[in-house]
Formats: sequence, structure tokens, C-alpha cells
Amino acid sequence: MCNGASARAACILTMTLLATNGNAGPKVLFSDDFERHPAGSQLGVAKPIVGAGYTDTGNTTIVATETLPGTTGTTAVGKRCARCNANGAILRLNDGDAEAVRGQTVRFRFDLYLTPESPGSTDIQTFLADDAESYRAFNLLVDHAGNVEYYAAGAEHHVPGRVPVGTWLPVEIVADYARHVYRARVGQLAFVAPFDKTADEFTQVYFGKSGSPTYYYDNVLVELAPGMTKELAGALATFISTESELLRPLQTRISPFDVGTAAQLFVDQVLVRDSQRVWFTQHQGRKHPANPVLKPDRPWEGWRCEIFGNVIYDEEARLFKMWYLPEPAGEGGYFDDANVTCYAISRDGIHWEKPLVGTLKANNGKPHNAVAYIHQASVMKDVRELDPAKRYKCLGWSSQPPGYNTFVSPDGLNWTRLGDQPIVPGGDVMTGLWDPARELFVAFAKVYPVVRGHHRRLFSTTISKDFVHWTDPVLSFDVDLRDDAGSLARVEQVRPILDRPDDPRLMRTEYYGIGAYAAESCMIAFPWMLTINNNARWGNHEGPEEIQLAVSRDLIHWERPFRSPVITIGELDRWDASCHTTAAAALRVKDEIWLYYSGANYTHGSPPLYRTAFEDGTPTGRKTRFSAAIGLVTWPLHRFVSADAGSDGGVLTTVPIRHRGAVLELNAAVKSGGQIVVELLDAAGRLVEGVPPSEPFRGNDLRHVVRFAGQTDVSATADKAVVLRFTMKNAELYSFAFRAQHN
Repeated sequence: MCNGASARAACILTMTLLATNGNAGPKVLFSDDFERHPAGSQLGVAKPIVGAGYTDTGNTTIVATETLPGTTGTTAVGKRCARCNANGAILRLNDGDAEAVRGQTVRFRFDLYLTPESPGSTDIQTFLADDAESYRAFNLLVDHAGNVEYYAAGAEHHVPGRVPVGTWLPVEIVADYARHVYRARVGQLAFVAPFDKTADEFTQVYFGKSGSPTYYYDNVLVELAPGMTKELAGALATFISTESELLRPLQTRISPFDVGTAAQLFVDQVLVRDSQRVWFTQHQGRKHPANPVLKPDRPWEGWRCEIFGNVIYDEEARLFKMWYLPEPAGEGGYFDDANVTCYAISRDGIHWEKPLVGTLKANNGKPHNAVAYIHQASVMKDVRELDPAKRYKCLGWSSQPPGYNTFVSPDGLNWTRLGDQPIVPGGDVMTGLWDPARELFVAFAKVYPVVRGHHRRLFSTTISKDFVHWTDPVLSFDVDLRDDAGSLARVEQVRPILDRPDDPRLMRTEYYGIGAYAAESCMIAFPWMLTINNNARWGNHEGPEEIQLAVSRDLIHWERPFRSPVITIGELDRWDASCHTTAAAALRVKDEIWLYYSGANYTHGSPPLYRTAFEDGTPTGRKTRFSAAIGLVTWPLHRFVSADAGSDGGVLTTVPIRHRGAVLELNAAVKSGGQIVVELLDAAGRLVEGVPPSEPFRGNDLRHVVRFAGQTDVSATADKAVVLRFTMKNAELYSFAFRAQHN
């Protein structure tokens, strides 16, 4: 594409920085100052050098790099053509402007002249200088017949229609480097396309050709255009259709594995090449001593409350906000529908209030705190949203209308259904959250396929860029033989409170819901595991529910190294002995991870769930003997799983990695008499020259900065393949991170 045959035409592009500041206007990254040379100027005749114009000089490109003769105050110093030859020109940004582009919306405007005489194509693209092919953001081609194509995911895509040749055409490309999408207008032809690669910045823009000369460029202007971001926000659906375009690993380079500057947790062992006398330990969340933090105590809340919803911390209001499910709602004539979402607030996340701000109309006219007919309200506050009416977003199963639907709200209280149809098929439980690493809305929807002879509750993943258009669901949470083989052990945890005896023919494992936490380098999930021991007394299934731990780096393929509860279950004298569910998303609160969960002292097939009384009229125990409430568990930051070594010492060696940091931080706890020593090796396992083994770390720190002979700077190893070797004794290592600076 960028290395076509030699051409007779050439171009001059003067890269003049015309940056403005404040609110004076958009920041111009470069311009060729062609305004004084109108479009349509005769081709093949040299334009005056004072105008930095084009001329056909026979395989020569004239480049303006200094103050142009005959001009006043117009200079290209600091902006120069990095490589100009017969195939085109590359404009390179300086470091400051390249950084300014990161995550911004950039507009490219120019005039394009297509010559019909010879075959070939124009080629316009932006990319990073270090690897043009791997990091090309967008690539647009227009051939001598007026056909337009673009590249995405390494393949050509034809745009319907043609543009005229033999004339000047205005071209505008608005590229969103946050959403990785661009809108192009070539003459009267317009389309929206995804980036070929999900780059969030560029350092070069290429104006070139493939084949014989077919183009001329004029009036080139490249500028930051943040005000145009909203125009692209709703245009993404034209290409979001399959998981292949969006459900990609976080890394664009797999080996050496690109860790960037993100904390790498040991919930999975993707980065572990070898471990000797090292084992991995799952750490259960610490139950808050004030649990349960929210209980059913209002007349419309029924006999139990569950966190079939979400909790957020609203930075603007400085409040924790909770959307939860009381069941069955409406006792005392409040609502006709038993499935409503209620609203609570807290200043500290522990002590909760239930303000009477309900927006649903109560049959008895009394105030309440119910705000929506939604069964699982995964609420998010979207601070990126430009429309105030859509600032709050919610997805979940709703009964009015039925289905997996999405909703928007200006305040989290007044909700409007967003679409006309459910976003995916299915029913019962759906949870979701915002994934900041990929900038995607992610939803986990329950499905019911047949697996090893049983219809099972499993979960699929569906995603969206704009909260309007969603991909087809992909089965992502499945069960395996190990799950079923462990069923009896999980059932025994709650044996005294089971209502039905075991039926070995029916015993199996399923999922009931998914909570999640978007960590820096992976997605952590808290799947609700339902273990079925028999059919329930009055339909459905009997058995306990526990929360386990899962991890993924692509949202589809999930690992569950530990098949044991991450929240203690089976404490039969407690309010949360069984039936655990979680909020849709865990929160980071300072240096802790908070996960709200609901627990009950009954199991999934317990009689009070289905009837108020037995056949003889005896109460089943709703709200007297049995109830459910909401509690909180916490972890220190990133401390879900540790790599451990005992008193005899152990060694953990990583795969080759590539980082972009300046200091190495460890999240670790070292016991008495222990230590951790880190060595930086090359891919062959040799010590990196000039970097001795680290000074021993002793202590307990979430972000200990590793020192090598008194020095902390490891930037010399950035962008190179390195291996970490941890030699540990009486130590727990939770994560490591190469940071740009110490946090």
C-alpha cells in the first residue's frame, strides 16, 4: 500500500505549527498553507515555492523544512517531513503533539485530485512511527476509477458508490482516537469505519500512492477537534456486529507479552513461565463487622433484600449510591409488580439511608424509594456522556417490558427505556459494567444450553461501544467436569439447611449470575455458582449458591483456578449462610476493593422462596425464620491471589515481557525472616547488563519500589524483552507493575 511503483508526481507539504491555546480555537497540528493557491490550479506546472506548492519534478519530492522565502512569520521548524520520496510523503508530529493527540478527536482536511490516466490508488493513513504495520490506526484508499476502500482488521472493505475523477474533491476525515473509529467524507461519499488497529495516538500521517501517479493533494490541514467527538459517538453501529472486531485481548503484542504500565495480578498464571517451591493462594474477602449493612425494614420491601443491582460511588455528589431488589415488593398495596428496584444512599458505604424519592406511582399513594421496574439494575454513571439525560445508564432484566433491556436517566431515579427491543434474547439474570481498558460496555446474560445431559444456567458476553448497538452474545461462562465433580463437597457445606435430599442423577453445577471488577490488566469476575442437589419441593432446583473467582484477558475465555468460595459460605448460624449474589461491579475505594453481596440463611429451593405457607397452613418462615440482606466484603488492593514461598524459599520466573515504565513496584507481604529479591533477565535468562539483583524487600507494601544497587530507574529496559525472576522466602507476592513514576 505504501510502497507502490515510482511516480512522476511529487508533493510539497509544509508542516507549519499554527497551534492556538485556551479557547481561541482548535489546535492545528500542521498545515501546508495552500489557501493562497486555489483548488484546481493547473497540474504539472510548478507552484511558487513561497506557497509550499506541488510540482511534477520526476521522482523528486521537494520538502519545506525551514522558513520559506518570501513569507513573513511562517515557518516549518520543528515540523518536517520524516521521509519523502517518489511514493509519497510522511508528516511526523513532534513528541509534544503526539502526546496531545492521545485519546483525542482529530480532523484531517485536504483537497484530492484523482488522475484517470494510469492505474493505482491513493493511500492516506496514520500510524505510530515505531511499527507502521502493527499500529496503523486508519487506512483509506481511493483508486483511479473513483472506488473507495478502507482497511480494518487487516482486510479491505469496499465502500458502495464512486467519486468522480479528473477533478478536485474535498476530503474530511474525523478520527476518534478514544473510540477507535473515524468518519470519512470523500466528495459526496461518506462512511464510518473502525480503525485497523486500536491505536489511541499517532506520530505520523502518510499521504502516498500505490501504482502510477493518480493523485495530487492540496490545502492539507490536521487539527485537534474535540468538539466533534459527539458526532461520532452514535455512529459506531455500522460496523459493530461480531465479537471478532471488538472482543480482543488487551495486548496487541503477545510475545514478549506487553504489560505496559498496568499492574499484573496472579489470579491467572499467563505470565508465569516457571515456579519452584511456589504455590498460589486465593484470599477470601473480609466480611465487614457492620454486616449486614442494608436490611428489609420498610413496608414495601417484602421479606428480603438482595443486591440484584449495583453500587457506585458518585464523585460529584460524594455519595455511595445503591440500586437493590426487595422481594416481593409492594406489600400493603404499593405496587402491582413484585420486581422493582429501590434506591439507597450512604456517605461512607456502611451506613445507608433510604430516601423517599421513589419515582414509581404507588397504588396507595404513599412515598417510597422504588425507582424502576427492573429485576437486576446494573447502574453506571457515565461521566463521558455529553447528553445530561443519559448520564446514568442501566441494563438488566426488566418486567415492564420483559427482556434484557437498557435504560437511561438524568439522575438515577427517573428511568427511560433506551431501545425498542431487548438487546439480546434470554431471561432472568443479566449484569454489566463499563470496561475502561477497552472502553466498552460489557453485559453478561444468562442462557440455557444443554451441557452433559442437562439444561444449565450459563452466561454469554455481549458488548457495546455506544450502549445502543450490541454484539451477538458469545457463550463465555461454561462449566466443566471439574465443576460437576466438586458438587457434593459444595452441597455438604450447607447440608443442615437443605430442604431436599440428594439425587445423584440431578446433581450438577450451574451459574446464577456474574459480578465483575475491571482490574488494570484483566477483568476479574465473581461468578455466582449454583450447585443443584435435587429438584425443589415446588419446582425449580434446590442447592446452595457461592461466589467464586474468575479472570479473563479478552472477556470470552475465563479461567477459574480455584473452585472454592471467595466469600465464606456455610456459617449456618449467620444471616449469610448461603445463596450469595453480588453487585454488578466491585468498587475501588482508596486502596481497597469493595464488593457488596447479598446472603441468606436458606438455599435456592427453600420453601419460603415459593410459598408463604405449607399445605397444612403452617407458615414457611418468611421474615421470621428466613430472610436475606446485603453485606460488604473487602480486599486490600489487588490482593485476590498471591504467589507464596515458605521458609525453604522458592523461585518464580515470568515469561518474556515488554514494559513502558521507569520504576518497578511490588505488591507483596513478607513475613518475619523472609525477603523478596528481583532479577531482571533477558529473554535467554541472562542478567541484564548493568542491572544487579535487587536489594531485598522486607515488609508489607501495596506499592514497594524495587531498588537495584540504590537505583530505582529501570527505564533503560523499557520496550525490550525482559524476564523477571523473583526469589522469595516467607513471602506473598500479589502483583507487580512497571510504572511511569512511583504512585
